[in-house]
Amino acid sequence: MTGSPRAASAAPATNSPADDGVFAASDSALIARLRAWFDALVELPADSRAAWLAANVADADERAALERLLAADGIDDGLLDVVADEVAARLGASGLNEDGLIGQRVGAFRLTRLLGKGGMAAVFLGEREHGSFRQQVAVKLLRRGLYSEIEQRLFLRERQVLARLAHPNIARLFDGDVTDAGIPFLVMEYVDGEPITRHAAARGLDVRRRLELFLTVCAAVESAHRALIVHRDIKPSNVLVAHDGTVKLLDFGIAKLLDDGVENATHHLFTPDYAAPEQIHAGPISTATDVYALGVLLHELLLGTRPERGPRRRASSAAAAADGARVALSRRRTRALLGDLDTILLKALADEPARRYASAGAFAEDVRRHLDGRPVEAHPPSTWYRMRKFTARHRGTVAATAAAVLALLAALTVALWQARIAHEQARVARAETQRANATRDFIAELFESASASLPRDQRPTPERLIEEAAKRAHDDPGLEPSLRAQILLALAKVAASGGDYAQAEALIDDAIARERALPIATSSPLWTESLVQKGNLLHVTNRNDEADRLMAGILPQLLAQDTEAALSGLMLYGATRAYAGRADEALAIARQAFDKAQRVFGPDSIDGIEVSSYLGQLCATIRRDREAASMLEQALAHWRALQLPQDEEYARTLFHLGAVKARTGERAAVEPLYREGIALMRRVYDGPHDRIAAGLAGLGAFLVSEERFDEAEAAFDEALAMDRRLLGEDNAKTVAVLDGRAALDLARRRYAEAERADREALRSFLAHAQASGYEEELATTRLHLAEALIERGGGDEAARLQAQAARDTARLFGESSAPFADAVRVGGCVEFARGEYAAALAAADRALATLGGLDSPNPNVEIRSRYLRASALAALGRRDEADREAVHALAALHAAHPDAHVQRARLLALRARIARALGRADVAAAAIAEADALHVPTALLPDEDAATLH
Repeated sequence: MTGSPRAASAAPATNSPADDGVFAASDSALIARLRAWFDALVELPADSRAAWLAANVADADERAALERLLAADGIDDGLLDVVADEVAARLGASGLNEDGLIGQRVGAFRLTRLLGKGGMAAVFLGEREHGSFRQQVAVKLLRRGLYSEIEQRLFLRERQVLARLAHPNIARLFDGDVTDAGIPFLVMEYVDGEPITRHAAARGLDVRRRLELFLTVCAAVESAHRALIVHRDIKPSNVLVAHDGTVKLLDFGIAKLLDDGVENATHHLFTPDYAAPEQIHAGPISTATDVYALGVLLHELLLGTRPERGPRRRASSAAAAADGARVALSRRRTRALLGDLDTILLKALADEPARRYASAGAFAEDVRRHLDGRPVEAHPPSTWYRMRKFTARHRGTVAATAAAVLALLAALTVALWQARIAHEQARVARAETQRANATRDFIAELFESASASLPRDQRPTPERLIEEAAKRAHDDPGLEPSLRAQILLALAKVAASGGDYAQAEALIDDAIARERALPIATSSPLWTESLVQKGNLLHVTNRNDEADRLMAGILPQLLAQDTEAALSGLMLYGATRAYAGRADEALAIARQAFDKAQRVFGPDSIDGIEVSSYLGQLCATIRRDREAASMLEQALAHWRALQLPQDEEYARTLFHLGAVKARTGERAAVEPLYREGIALMRRVYDGPHDRIAAGLAGLGAFLVSEERFDEAEAAFDEALAMDRRLLGEDNAKTVAVLDGRAALDLARRRYAEAERADREALRSFLAHAQASGYEEELATTRLHLAEALIERGGGDEAARLQAQAARDTARLFGESSAPFADAVRVGGCVEFARGEYAAALAAADRALATLGGLDSPNPNVEIRSRYLRASALAALGRRDEADREAVHALAALHAAHPDAHVQRARLLALRARIARALGRADVAAAAIAEADALHVPTALLPDEDAATLH
C-alpha cells in the first residue's frame, strides 16, 4: 500500500487565494499549480525548501501562500503536528518526525518503515508477530490530531467507508482507533505492488491485457458504488498491482458517502490531474465523478499520458502525434485505439456528468463489449454500425448464413424439408447398421487367427494381434473411412497400454491422416478424440511442449464438448501447463475439468472421481502438498466407498499420495502406499511397464531416506531395467531414475559412481528436460552432482552447478519453497568446503528460515541444513551454539527418521567433537557410546567421523 493521496489543504476553503494558504475552488489553474508545488515541497527537508521556492516560484504572493500552507500542514513541527512537550508527555519519543515513530507500537502492530506520506496522513508498514504467526499491514496515521470538525469527519468517514467495503480488489480495513497520544490511525491490508500504469509499462502489456486489468479496477469501483460510496481520488498510485497480478484499489480517505447528506465539507480535497470538472468547480459529487477519473486512468494506461483539459482530440490522434521518446506506442496500439476505444474514452471524459457513463459498471460493460467485438453503447445509434460489428464477429457465419438463406428462398418448402429429414434419418440408420456389421465382421475375422484350436506356440501374442489388426484396418475395403479411423485409434490405445509407444504413435498418426481426408469438421468429437490421444502419447513420451501446443490449439473444443475425450484433454492440458511452470493456469484448467466431470458424469462416477484424483495429483506436482494430501485422500476414500474398480489411475493416486507424505514427514504411511500401488500396477500390466517403474523409483527414493540401501538398490535397478527397455536410455523418465540411483550412491559415499551416473543424467536432461517438463529433475541432478563433486574436490564446478540449480528452483517454485531451501543448503556446503565458514553459516540460516515459513515441513532438508549450521558454528569457534544446533538436529532426525542410523551416527560424531572442544568429556563419551551402539559400518561414514567414533 502506498501513502495517502495528497490533499489540497487541511482546512475549509475561503474566497481569498492568500488567506491561510487555502484557495477558492473556482480558481482551478491556481489550485492545480499550488497543489503540484506543495506536493514537491512536502517531500523536501525543511532546510532545502527556501532555495527550491526561490528557484521555482517567481510570484511573491504564491510563494507566501505556499509557506503558509506548509506552516498549516505542520511539516516543520515534527511528529504529527504535536508540540515537542506534548510528544514527550504522550509518547516519550525522541524524534520529532516520522522517523521517530519507527519501532513504536500502534495498536497491536510495530511500525517498521515509512511507506509514504501526504498532506493529511503518513502510512507505515506495520508488523505483528506472535509465535509462528506473522502479519504485515499498512498503518495510516493522521499527521495531526482530530482537532477540527473536518478532520474528525474525514477520519470517521474513512473508517465507515472501509468497513462497508468487502471486495477482493479493494484493500481491506482491519482496525481503526486513536492512540493514547490522540493520534488517529487505520490498520489496512498491505499491498506490496506497483501502480497499474508502471506494471503495464514494465511488462509491455498489449491493449487487450491492459483493458482486462482496467476491467478489474472497474469491478472494484462498482462494488464501492453499490455501497453508495464514491472514491473521488482514483489515480495510478491508488491502484496497485501486486506481484501475483492481483489488482487492489486503495485509499478511500476523501471518499464521499452518497447517503451522508454532506456535500461541501471536503470538496476541495482531490488530486487535480485526475479530478472531474465538478470537483474543481465545487459541484455536486456522484458516481460519474469516479467515472471521469477512471477515464483519465484508462487514457494514461493506454497512452502513457493523461488527457488534456478542455477540448480534446481523440485518443488515437493523441497517440499518433505523441513524442516517440515520451510515449512509446506501437502502430498496432494506435490502430487499436481507433474507433470504439476513442468513443468510449470521449464518453467517460465528458465535462458534463450527465453525458458520462452512469457508473463504473456501465463503463466496464462498454469496454467488455469492445473486447468481445460487440457494438458499444457509447457509439451513436446506427444500423450500419451494428451490422458491421456483427459481421466482424461472425465473418464465416455471416457468409454461410447468406448462402443458406439464398438456397432456402430458392428451393425449400416445409414439406420438402420434412421429407429430407425423414430421408436423412433413414440414411443414418442404414449407415449405423452397416458400421455395426462391419465392426462385427472385422473383430470376428481378427480373432479367428487367435483360435484356441491352434497349438500354443502358434497362437499370436497380443503384440502380433495388434499388428494384424492394424494391417486389416489398412486394407479392408469393407470399412467405412471414419470407422477405419476409430479402429486405428482403439488399437493405438491397446498398444500404448502395453508400453509399445512407437506402434501406438504410428497408429494414431495414420488415423489422423485419414480423418483429414474426410469431410468432417475440426470441431467434431472424433477429431477432438484423435488429437487428445495424440497429445497424451506425446506427454507420456516426454514431448511436453508439443503436447501443450496441441491442447492449446483445441482448447475451445475441449471446453465446449461434453465427452470423455474432451475431459481427458482438459486434464492433459492442465498437466502440460504444470510441466511448463504455469501452476496457476494448470489449476484453473484442472478446475474446469472438475466442473465438467461433476456436471456431465456426476460426482459418483468413475470420471468424476478420477478428475478429483487428478486435481490432487496436480497439486502434488506443483508442491501444494497440504491441498494435494487432502484431495488425494478424499478421492481414494470415495473410490473405496463406491467400490469402483481399482485400476491404473487408482494406483497413480497412491503413488502421488506417497510422494506427498514423504515430503511432509508422515513416514509411516509412505511405504504401504507405494507397495499397494506397485502391486496393483503389476496386476494391471502383465509385463514391464513405465508406470510400474515410476512406483519403484518413488519407493527407492523413500528407502534411501530410511537408509535401507539394499532394498533401495533393488527397486532402482528394476525400475531402470524397465525404463531402458521400454523408453530408451535418453528418455527423461529413465534419466530421472538414474539420478535417483545416483542419490543412493551419494548416501553410500560411492562418490565416483554418483558423479558418473549424474554426469550421464545431466547430459540427457540438458538435451530433453525442458521439452519434456522435467526441469525440476534437472535442477535436482545438478545439486546431486554438486554434492558428489564437493566430496571429490571439484569445488568450482560444484559452485556453478549449485548456482544454476538455485536459479531454476526459484523460477519453478519460488524462493519460499523446500526445493529452493535445499539449493541454498548445497551452496552452503560449497562454501564450507572452501573454508568460508561464515558464508556457509549464512546459507544454512537462510535455508532454515525458508523452511520455517512453509506450511508443509520438509524434515530431510531441515536435518541437513541443521548439520551444516552446527558444523559452520563449530568451525567459527562458536561451540556452545554449535552444540545446541547439533542437539536440535538430533531431535529433528529422531522425530522424522528414528531408524536412520548413518545420519544419527554422523550427528553424534559431530557433537562428540564439539563437546571435546568445550572440555565436556562426559558429553563426548556419551555421544560416542550412543553412536557405537548403532553399529554403522565404517565405510558409510566420512573419515573424520569414523576416527571420532573408533
